[in-house]
Amino acid sequence: MRNLILFAFLSIFSFSSFAQGAAQMAYGIGATYFMPDEGSTFGSWGSNEGGLDGFNVTANLNFDMLIWDNYFVRLGSDVHYFRAIETNKTSNIAGISPHFGLGKISALENGHVLRYGLTMGISQIRTWEKNSLGSTVINGSLLWGSLAVPAGISFRYEIPSDKRTYYIGADYRYLMFDDGIDGVGIGSRVGYDDQMLTFSFGVNNKKKYRSKKLASLESEAAKSRAVTSLKKELNQAREESDMVKDELEVANLKITEVNRQLDSLESIAAQTEDQTATTKNVEKEAQSKKIPLPPLPKGSYVVVIGSFENKSLASKYSASADYGLPINMMKANNNYYRVFLGPFPSFSRAKEVLNEVSGRAWIFKKK
Repeated sequence: MRNLILFAFLSIFSFSSFAQGAAQMAYGIGATYFMPDEGSTFGSWGSNEGGLDGFNVTANLNFDMLIWDNYFVRLGSDVHYFRAIETNKTSNIAGISPHFGLGKISALENGHVLRYGLTMGISQIRTWEKNSLGSTVINGSLLWGSLAVPAGISFRYEIPSDKRTYYIGADYRYLMFDDGIDGVGIGSRVGYDDQMLTFSFGVNNKKKYRSKKLASLESEAAKSRAVTSLKKELNQAREESDMVKDELEVANLKITEVNRQLDSLESIAAQTEDQTATTKNVEKEAQSKKIPLPPLPKGSYVVVIGSFENKSLASKYSASADYGLPINMMKANNNYYRVFLGPFPSFSRAKEVLNEVSGRAWIFKKK
């Protein structure tokens, strides 16, 4: 049995080396329902004689560390103080019960949490009586008090709030190998080993407790997350930079196209200016080819080689025609501009010139 208990202690304690997170501390206080043997001075809630004239109080302190998924290891301790007041004496119990445990956390639909598990530890509890003559130790030994192995079950219902988390709990302890805490069965077992059922109320501390190794691992994990975040931001910045480069390339292409169109417009403008200059030169040349003509004498003849509604076209045509004869232009009664050769004094001479002219032409006689 001792080897089994030692194995259980070492197994539960070894789980703490697998802690995946910081330890959560919780502390509370409660009332204990004591289960003594028959004949004990102590009752369930106080002394047998006076009912509730004594009070059984237990305080607890626990550290829970997650080891895998929702499972946790618990390291903690209970502190007990029971008192039974009788007519001529007062019986007292005081002690401490360090324990280890393994449990599980279950999240409820209402947002609350249920935490439950098994515990085992070693307790040192002392029982003594006090009267007018002094104090007498009942279960004293070489140690401070009696030694027991409390095995138990723990339940906690946690209620989170904005500032902190409260809990209400129930802890059952079966103190193996000790039947003398209640003052009955010292030295020889009487009935059952002593048992306790504690109902408590407490608070989960906000502060998290970490070992140096865990703190170092969390620091490295934080650095790793920071590096990952920086890499992600760098990749995002690169993508944005590539998008900007693409937009700049598109903008440059548009600028190039606009410049090409501007060059085309400038070329067209230059061609227009050249054409305008050419037209002016042609007009000047036509003007230079014109021979000032006095009013045509009556009965004279001219050979009309072109008739134009536009004076500029008439001028260009007169400049381009070359028959070796005087070329002139006059405005007819129909507002058309006639380009003609002559005048000639006789019809026969005009006829000769008409035969030499290509295209549509005719003889006009001035009346």
